[in-house]
Formats: sequence, structure tokens, C-alpha cells
Amino acid sequence: MRKLILGAVAASATLALTGGVAAGQTAEATLKATVSPKDAGTARNPKNTKLGFQMTVNKPKTTVEFIDLQLPAGLKMSGKGFKRCPLATVESDPSQCPAGSKAGPLGTAEAVLGATNQPLHFTVQSYVLSSTTFAFYVSESTGLQVQAPLTGRISDAGRHLRITIPFELRQPVGGLDASLTGLKQVFSGKRGSNYIVSS
Repeated sequence: MRKLILGAVAASATLALTGGVAAGQTAEATLKATVSPKDAGTARNPKNTKLGFQMTVNKPKTTVEFIDLQLPAGLKMSGKGFKRCPLATVESDPSQCPAGSKAGPLGTAEAVLGATNQPLHFTVQSYVLSSTTFAFYVSESTGLQVQAPLTGRISDAGRHLRITIPFELRQPVGGLDASLTGLKQVFSGKRGSNYIVSS
């Protein structure tokens, strides 16, 4: 059994910041990834895998337009075979999404608002939109009541995930920028012989 190499995940996590600046694995943006089990399956018999990542960002007065996550060889993401929740349902009432459409457990995100540095705390729930698209329902519950879906598109045979942050989350109130400071998310799920993440 070969071991999965996670260094490639951390090295390939990038953020697109306002003004076209990209931040990778630097002092401004770091990522720690975890995978379970650590032994990989085979092409004929892939293993159901749990992939977690924890990102921290130290770039005040910027907003994040998208997050790119490039997986190493041996890991693949897919929504194939899972129940799906339409984007309109995720946006209006995600509690109506069918059971089995989640792409992992509840995650969290942290940000600060404008020059006031008011902390914002978000919950993030991922859903399967299609075999190559996830939706993330983001809800802020510390007073602003910001709620919005964002999408993540899978490409490169399941090894590349790009999560796009909509404008209403980058400027949630009064034209003030929300600077992302942290993100924790886990991708996992099984339906028959299909897996959200496989190795």
C-alpha cells in the first residue's frame, strides 16, 4: 500500500486576492491538510477518504475572490453518484436539500470587517450540485445575518477544486471589505461505491 503525500496539497493552495495578487504557501496564507486513511487504494479498488484542510490568511484589507486547491496524484474529488441539491434550494432553504447530498460535515470560516476589524464567524456546509460542482452555504450569525451560497468547480480529473467567493460575502455590509482570516473544511462522503474523495 502506498502512502498519500499531502505536501502537494499545501503547496498548491492559492488565494486570489483583490487586485489580482495571488498568495500561496507563504507567511500571508498557509494551509494544513489531513487525510484519513493514510494508505491509498488502487485504481481498481479506490478507498473512501476523508480530506480536511485548515487555511489561515494574514493579509489585512484584502478580500479573497477564489480559493484554488490542487490535490496530489492519488487523490480525487467527485460528486458522481450522490444525491444533488439545486443551487436555488441551497440559497433559499438548505434544510430542504435531500439527505445524502452533503459533501462533508459543517465547516467554519473567520473574517474581519473593514477598518473596524469586527470579527465575523461563519458556518460553511457543502452540498453536491453535480458530479463536478459543489455548493457551499455560508451563514454568519454574529449580528449581520449574512447568508449566501458559493460554488466550487472540480476539474483536472478531480484533482483541482476552485471555490469562488461571491461579492456579497467579500463586501457583506455597507461597502466594507471582509478579509478572510481562516477556513476549516472537511470533504467526505460515501454513496454505494462512490466517494466524495477517493484515493
